[in-house]
Amino acid sequence: MPKIGSLLLLLLLGALHPVNYEPLNDIHFDNTLILVSDDVEVYTPNETTYTEKFITYELKIIDSYIRRFAESNNLPTEKCIDSDLKVFIVDESILNDKERYPVTTNYVTTRWAMYDPYPLDDNLSAIILSDRSETLIDQILFGHEMSHYWYDTRCWDAYVDDTESLALEFQDFYTVERFGRRIR
Repeated sequence: MPKIGSLLLLLLLGALHPVNYEPLNDIHFDNTLILVSDDVEVYTPNETTYTEKFITYELKIIDSYIRRFAESNNLPTEKCIDSDLKVFIVDESILNDKERYPVTTNYVTTRWAMYDPYPLDDNLSAIILSDRSETLIDQILFGHEMSHYWYDTRCWDAYVDDTESLALEFQDFYTVERFGRRIR
């Protein structure tokens, strides 16, 4: 099938297939599905500042930095758990809805992004990003949340005790390597 036909079929399937992630089942994503790879899907709302090019590019860049980080810390780079990733772009108010996502730490005042290993389905993880504007902070947040996904799917818990401290360590590595300075 030609590439255009495959893309059209994929978009149609995305329109017919529900998001199937319970915390966001009540949100309408305008059936926008970007298939980044076999195991990564991105859902965006009707009005979003993120572009397909930005999301696809950032995922590839972040993947290369996480891989370098893992190798430099003697962490595995191959998946030990087969978990697909769904990335959802949502309004900031959804991320900060305490009934939808209870606050589990005492230092979070406003969420702009979060990782959810989604315990109801062993084969699904989610990253939820607030719809901002493709800024430097979005790139950093996306990288930080992707490191949580790698922590879970590469079984880094056998090497490192705490996912958040590892994510912050990766964030430092990522910002220094990519942007030339530590940004927190």
